[in-house]
Amino acid sequence: MPFNPSTGARQWTPDGAKRVDGQRVDRPVTVDEKVQAVAVLTRDDEVAAQVATDSAVAAGALAARGPAHGWLAGVSRRQRAGGLP
Repeated sequence: MPFNPSTGARQWTPDGAKRVDGQRVDRPVTVDEKVQAVAVLTRDDEVAAQVATDSAVAAGALAARGPAHGWLAGVSRRQRAGGLP
């Protein structure tokens, strides 16, 4: 019986049956399932162009904030403390 990541129990669900059979699920949970879902959606050139634009804008916004924010700040603090090479 497949594991249901939503409930934490072992039970049959439509997505669980699809996972066992190697089919694409309706509600992706794992990274691989999400990547597969995005790949299917971005087969359409118009959708792919919009996703690329949105991703570039998001990356630019993160870069504009600088290394003092987000996970880079934690890396810098650990490096200064001698915790990372």
